Amino acid sequence: MPKAPRPRGPFLESVLRRMRERGLGARTQEAYLRWIQRFLRFQPRPLHELGEPEVQAFVEYLVEELDVSHSTRGQALSALSFLFRQVLLRPLGASRQLAPAGWRRSAGAPLTHEQVQAVLIELRGQHRLIAELLYGGGLRIHECLQLRVKDLDFAEGLVHVRDGTGRHRRVAVLPTSAREPLQQHLSWLRAQHARDLRCHAGAVPLPASPLPRPPAAALKWEWQWVFPSRHVQDDPHGGPSYRRALHASAPQRAIRRAGQLAGLHRAVTCTTLRNAIAAHQLEDGRDLRRLRNLRGHRQASSTRRHSRLLDCIDGAYGSQPSHAAR
Repeated sequence: MPKAPRPRGPFLESVLRRMRERGLGARTQEAYLRWIQRFLRFQPRPLHELGEPEVQAFVEYLVEELDVSHSTRGQALSALSFLFRQVLLRPLGASRQLAPAGWRRSAGAPLTHEQVQAVLIELRGQHRLIAELLYGGGLRIHECLQLRVKDLDFAEGLVHVRDGTGRHRRVAVLPTSAREPLQQHLSWLRAQHARDLRCHAGAVPLPASPLPRPPAAALKWEWQWVFPSRHVQDDPHGGPSYRRALHASAPQRAIRRAGQLAGLHRAVTCTTLRNAIAAHQLEDGRDLRRLRNLRGHRQASSTRRHSRLLDCIDGAYGSQPSHAAR
């Protein structure tokens, strides 16, 4: 689970309280606080003197001096927009006006079905399973790595996403091609969990709940991570040793490397795989509203932008066409 951010100073405490009131997720809170802190260090002036010129100067500094990516600039602008709109009550202008000249947001053309299969062939082990869930199930990388054993429903072919973006829950498809390998993976993990229990380990952090849970719940098999870290860590509070969920950097590196080995002349990321299945399913006639719910989009425009290019697909769901999958 993501760590709760620890702001310093009463003003940042008030920013954090406002983010919690607005229902922002822990990762978003952490990222926004980091950008707000960097902005305040960059512009050490009284808050009432800060406005669009100072934000513009900060964004230009990110572009010209640090050469950050488009997505990083967008996140910084979102954080500062939240600061001025929700905390200082002085909304900024449109982000297009604040972005530096020449900045254009572009998702790029989605991968074809053949390109996706070429990437998957280059992956092994749990990285292959993660990639299949990103593509076949349309999961985000952090949603995939926060899955627990109880979230996989093999009988119905479903994945229950309980820690989605914005704390939203939804149900996604469990790809047919990943079901048998996932069951083998879980069998191996269960044997590992049994060894951990014999070594007085095997606990996992549990999600927040309005009802108290017994301490032994953290040791139960159904709460274990589907993709745990390799190493057991000691609890600083004297509790049982535990495993964290796998860090996103490992599958991100593996998928990027797989794209290179597949001979694709473009960067392949976790988001690239997730976006590919959306474009494929829209082209194959999937209802936009249903696809939006499956992917956890708040706005229909986020789903609609994937509708381009592609032929119908069949690989992510075995021999079935995508529109026939659950």
